[in-house]
Amino acid sequence: MLQRFRAFLELEFRELQPTKESEDYKAELLGVLMDCADEMKKNGETDEDKIYNESIARLGDFKANFSDFKTVPAVKKHLRSSLNFLLWAVVYVLIFTAAFLIVGFTAAPWSKAWLILVCGVLAGIMGVSIYLAVVSSRKKRFIVTRIFSAVTSVLGVLIIYLCFSVLYPNAWSVSWLLFLFLPIILPGVDLILAIATESKTLILDLLVFIITAATMIYVIFGVTAFLPWHPYWFIPVVAFVADVVIAAVAVKKKFLKK
Repeated sequence: MLQRFRAFLELEFRELQPTKESEDYKAELLGVLMDCADEMKKNGETDEDKIYNESIARLGDFKANFSDFKTVPAVKKHLRSSLNFLLWAVVYVLIFTAAFLIVGFTAAPWSKAWLILVCGVLAGIMGVSIYLAVVSSRKKRFIVTRIFSAVTSVLGVLIIYLCFSVLYPNAWSVSWLLFLFLPIILPGVDLILAIATESKTLILDLLVFIITAATMIYVIFGVTAFLPWHPYWFIPVVAFVADVVIAAVAVKKKFLKK
């Protein structure tokens, strides 16, 4: 009977971390089971299965206390992860600070060396954003994934903008054009995520990307005088027609499925 009770408890406690507290609780329950079995035997009960089942039934909802033991390892794990993240963040900042000081004193003027610190911080935030996007994607929280992906895209463009503007003379007058690519990049990343996750909003993401990309390409070419405004205004018009066709086909397919 003792072995049966032990096997039962081992099976029930498999979801818990083997901490001192959980093991003590398991031993306490085993004692209760054995006391109950001994009492039934003294009262003349000889059916082993009946003794086994009734002893377990008398434990009641003993799993209700499991939450008390789950929180301890979870808190420790969270604390350990937080400390590791803090440690790596400090090391990361120290590395870029050292690079900033070395470059500032030896190779570049301070007016440009600050770029190392600023871009280092932005790159660090970008890395965290990418990590959070991956984690949220694994948990199928796709809206959160898109938010962090958008943050990553904006930071990437900002880093390129700062580097180009600071390192090249008189680049400020044209480097701002990089931000005109954001309306193309953001829906583009959304479209890629929608394809990768087989999102229900795939068609909508495709429509937004087509019209936005076409419009911004027209604007960028016009602002830079790469192409004249007229007659290339037809680029966003063609994109709009393409959107209408795609939307009509999608609606037709959905209607036929019904």
